[in-house]
Amino acid sequence: MTLGAPPPLFPDQKYFSPSQASRIVQIPEYTLRYWESRLRLPRPMRRESGHRRYTPRDLKLLLRIKELVQERRMTLEGARKFLLSEGRGRAAAPACAVGGDAAKVIREVREELRGLLSDLSD
Repeated sequence: MTLGAPPPLFPDQKYFSPSQASRIVQIPEYTLRYWESRLRLPRPMRRESGHRRYTPRDLKLLLRIKELVQERRMTLEGARKFLLSEGRGRAAAPACAVGGDAAKVIREVREELRGLLSDLSD
């Protein structure tokens, strides 16, 4: 994944099996499992049966790890530290996906609450 290349398109699915994830990211399934055990960053959800399911967010993270390890020649530990420091630089992501309209309302409410707080502190 280079800087000028568009991000890969994922099929319109919420969850992907390990074999589907392996094909999309273009790495063997055993590499996915190894990265999960070593990095503890891609945390696919598990069904009641114990089978792993990857989300599109997991796949994007796996593509980023692949770029760091294979193209930038980082070690897994170096990639893990890089991703963790990169995540701290951004605002914390919400625990669940929020649509565009809901995100806008949340931002407006947050700004209004900040305004009220500043009025009360004056």
